[in-house]
Amino acid sequence: MNTLCVTRAIKVLKYLHRTVPENVPRSSLLALGKLPPRVLSTLHAGGDLRSVIDDPELRKWLAANPVPVPKASVPDPLFHGSLVFVRITYNRPSQPPFSINAADVQTALNYASLAGGPIQRYASQYGPNSVAVSSNILAFNVDLQGNNFADDDVQGWVDRIVDNNHLTNACIVILHDALAANSPVNTDASGNVGGYHLCTDNGHPYCFCNVFGQNLTVADTNNRYAEILSHEIAEMTVDPKGDVNNPEVCDGCAGNCNNDQFDLFDSNGTFIGGTNTPSTASGFTFFINSIIRPDAYDPNTECAVAGSDLQAVCIYAPPVAWNEQGDLTTVNNIVSLAGHFSTGDQRHLVVVGTTQGKIHEIFWKPAQQGIEGQDDLPVGFGAGLIVSIATMYNSDQQRHVVVVGKTDGKVHEIFWKPETVGIEGHDDLPVAFTPGSIVAVSGLYNSDEQRYVVLVGTTAGKVHEIFWKDTTVGVKGHDDLPVPFAPGSIVGVTGFYNSDQRRYVVVVGTRAGKLHEIFWKDDTIGVEGHDDLPVSFGSDSIAALSGFYDQGKQRHVVIVGTKDGRVHQVYWKATTVGIEANSTVTQFSAHSIVSLAGFYSASDQIEHIVVGLANGLLRELWVKQDV
Repeated sequence: MNTLCVTRAIKVLKYLHRTVPENVPRSSLLALGKLPPRVLSTLHAGGDLRSVIDDPELRKWLAANPVPVPKASVPDPLFHGSLVFVRITYNRPSQPPFSINAADVQTALNYASLAGGPIQRYASQYGPNSVAVSSNILAFNVDLQGNNFADDDVQGWVDRIVDNNHLTNACIVILHDALAANSPVNTDASGNVGGYHLCTDNGHPYCFCNVFGQNLTVADTNNRYAEILSHEIAEMTVDPKGDVNNPEVCDGCAGNCNNDQFDLFDSNGTFIGGTNTPSTASGFTFFINSIIRPDAYDPNTECAVAGSDLQAVCIYAPPVAWNEQGDLTTVNNIVSLAGHFSTGDQRHLVVVGTTQGKIHEIFWKPAQQGIEGQDDLPVGFGAGLIVSIATMYNSDQQRHVVVVGKTDGKVHEIFWKPETVGIEGHDDLPVAFTPGSIVAVSGLYNSDEQRYVVLVGTTAGKVHEIFWKDTTVGVKGHDDLPVPFAPGSIVGVTGFYNSDQRRYVVVVGTRAGKLHEIFWKDDTIGVEGHDDLPVSFGSDSIAALSGFYDQGKQRHVVIVGTKDGRVHQVYWKATTVGIEANSTVTQFSAHSIVSLAGFYSASDQIEHIVVGLANGLLRELWVKQDV
């Protein structure tokens, strides 16, 4: 059965009832309720209003006050809380009480407990969120005067359920057996309507999901409930307020857009592919209705952007889910930080530059609780001199290298080995920039050519490359990359070496909120290519930038900290067209991210993010990619 989600249609109706002035007859608004859901849900797109609205006053008002267009970059917060399943018993005159089978509600709860993890990960493309599932199924009785009820009734029930059970941060999930002969009818969700999600006037989100059969299973190969339930949970997660601002993220991969797509998972929650017909698929434990990629979402149609690969924009592995934050230490007055993994002594190393001109080193071993040690390097700079720092690890010489970009236009190198007491040496590189022009520095080590490469982003809109070997006296060469940016537009630079492709990759963060990729090989004259990555964080939004190459997954990973406090991951492979994923890893308070470091430890195949916060706290997140 091809079902529809009517959330957007109901949201539009409720929005119009709240906002249309009283001089427009209420009968005209009631007439809107008889329009097909697809027409209502896309009323924001304008078009020929004469063909759908008879009342000239309402047409005139809508032309001047169009329904807000939903946005893929969501303006409102996502859901953080628990799903609470409720089994409703309907009491009606002269009829026996009716309720959905208790075992079927339990099956749906078990399904949601599996599906919640992937849904949370897919939804992280739209913002930070959390989805838990309460193990308790609540019972609730309602009295009907006849055989019908409407969403207004459902909203009242939801408020009472929340109040009676003293629930907080909860989304009420109601399953309704739509096929049973004696089932009452929700007049706002009848026929081929699968369900909807909304929020009561008291701020309580809920999902109403029709079920088309009994004796449910978690796999649900006959698709009696899983598509609808996962669809509404996912859309509620991205839009818990149920208003007209945030997008409906599953409609583009569902019957609303004639594009039914489903993601398949095994018993461990590992993505194993997709299908458009679960009944013909095999080897999966559960499936969910797909969630459209943000860059493929067309707000005017709420479907995929015209010309999209309709399967590819829906069926893809969920973004990587990082582990919870852990505190490393506190370093006051952070300006910049960087880090890497040392294979020689199997240690993680992070260095922090401070406003006092200190370079603070922190180190620890894999699986260690806390840190092993920390201290200032015996190299001091004047207060306010440090702009940006970078680190490199020479795996051939087992040498740590720190590069410091300074306000006086100089780039300073510090180097030592793990067994060194103090440092081996330090000096300014023989490349000078205009004082006050350095914005960011980044560094990488090419183990194939045993070459250090330092990248300097400047206020002039240039990315300057400096390179040398351990045996070089001074530097071997330096020059601007042949990719200019507008003066004042560069806010961050990160670079890393793809050892499998033997390719340099540089990503430049701009004031416009864009990430620009530049790549080349050692034998390239100039660069191989460059282009904006298909992501945008908004104008003047990027606070910090770092990147690394994951050798285990052969994947480029860029970590972006934004001024709203979010940490984002963007990753792709050399063979990827566009990117694989762009999602939110975690959320801090607004304007709290000062700098961050991302790096990969090959010995345990773990990716790391260390975030430096305005209060001096260093927090670490880590993950071993499973996709």
